Amino acid sequence: LEHMPDAPGALREMHRLLERGGHLRIVVPDDQDQTNPDHLWFFTVASLTKLVKLVGFTDVIAVEKQVVPREKFIYLTARKA
Repeated sequence: LEHMPDAPGALREMHRLLERGGHLRIVVPDDQDQTNPDHLWFFTVASLTKLVKLVGFTDVIAVEKQVVPREKFIYLTARKA
């Protein structure tokens, strides 16, 4: 998602394609990883949650975890009502 030119548009398309009751799962680096030149979007838990809700997903749960040294990731799950 962080590599896509239009992340909001990509999430809208995911919402459109997902069946009612289906679940979305996303893992992205947190906004501290701003050194990657390929990243076009930088997310925090709050900004990603807001964007996912904005395109129509519900039951959004997002947490930040550090699983590997020097990098944190945001793990998000949401549902299409």
